[in-house]
Formats: sequence, structure tokens, C-alpha cells
Amino acid sequence: MRNCQQQFQNAQVVVQNLSGSPEGLDASIAAVNIALGACRTAEREREVEQLQLAHNSLSEHAETVKRLARKPKLPKLNPSEVNELLKHGDPQCPKGMAYKIEGSDRQVSCTGLQPIRMNWSKAREYYAKLDFRVTMTDSPPTVQAEHGSEKYIFTYSRPDDTSPPRCLTIYPKPELPWQEAVGRATGAQLQKLKLGSPIPTTDGNIALRVDEGKDKLVIYLGNCDG
Repeated sequence: MRNCQQQFQNAQVVVQNLSGSPEGLDASIAAVNIALGACRTAEREREVEQLQLAHNSLSEHAETVKRLARKPKLPKLNPSEVNELLKHGDPQCPKGMAYKIEGSDRQVSCTGLQPIRMNWSKAREYYAKLDFRVTMTDSPPTVQAEHGSEKYIFTYSRPDDTSPPRCLTIYPKPELPWQEAVGRATGAQLQKLKLGSPIPTTDGNIALRVDEGKDKLVIYLGNCDG
């Protein structure tokens, strides 16, 4: 028990002082792993639970840092390219969203497909560019995009489907209300969204189911029961 407490306190100090750098993240994870081993041996469930949460958070952060380090920097836009985006919008991001030009207050409107309308290859390419971890399966035919706690699961009728998904399952960021997550995925107006009712869009109604509870929010769009 004493070794668990000592290693637990040591891990806290290491994480607090070193986790701000890539190298420090590795040292922090190592310290947490040592403490986990000691506290599991001592059967200290409370400490093990806290350490496991810390390990998951640190590992996720370290993976993000590594992915960003590998990602090539985008070339800076010249004035004509900026004007083109401001005038016509950006087809590489979903319609209904917008972003600001780096170092500027000018806003670019998105004109691309919403996630609910993305076919297999479009979903894979779009989320890969956003630095999500993208995985695919043939049975069931899915494209899964994950970044931290945010996750999208596109279920298609077949692999490499050229049609939109028959079901889109969304695990939004914790701070994002279900209405906003649905609006971003479908382009629907937020004031028209109601639990238990289909989503009205220009392409027809989309079935909606929201599974919400304490520390839990899962959104199902489309034919997700078959």
C-alpha cells in the first residue's frame, strides 16, 4: 500500500511538471504505468481508476502531438487565393460551417458536402485531412473517423459505396449539444430539430435517434436499425 501511495504521488509530480512537452509526455506515461502496477498489486481500486484515466488522457494527448508533428504544414495562401475563398467559399468543408482565415477576422463559408451526404471515399479523405484516425471495415461496411472523444461511424450498403451512408452514428465532443452536432452533420436548421421527429432537409427527411444520459451522447442519423 505504501509503495502505491509513493508511486501515485510521484506520478502526480511528474505529470504536473513535465507533461507540457513531447518528451515529458513519455516520462509522464511511464511514471503513471509504474504507479498503476504498484496500486494494482496493492489492490487500491480508487487509485487504479484515477491512474487509468490519467493514462488514457496522456496517451491520447501524446498521440495527437505525434500526429500533428508528422502532418506537413499547409502553404500560406496568397492574396488571390484568399479572395477566391472569401468570394466562392471552401468546397473542402461541409456546407453550413465556416472558419476564419489564419491571422485574420475574415470568415470563409464552407460549400462542401455535409457528412450525412458523403460517400465512402469522400468520408475517408475528408476526415483523414482533418487528422482524424480513420479505419475501415468490410463487414459491416463502415468508415470510422476518431479524434479524441469525437467519433463518426459511417455505415454503407457495401465497401467503397458511391452513395451516402445509410446510417451515420455520431459521438460528439462533450461540450457540443446534440442539436448543433446534428446541424453540422446535416445542414438542418437548429430550430427545426425535435427529439422523436425526423430531420427535414432539402433532400428529404432523415431519421433521428438521440441516446443521451449522464456523460453519454450518441446520435443516430438515417437507417441505423437494420
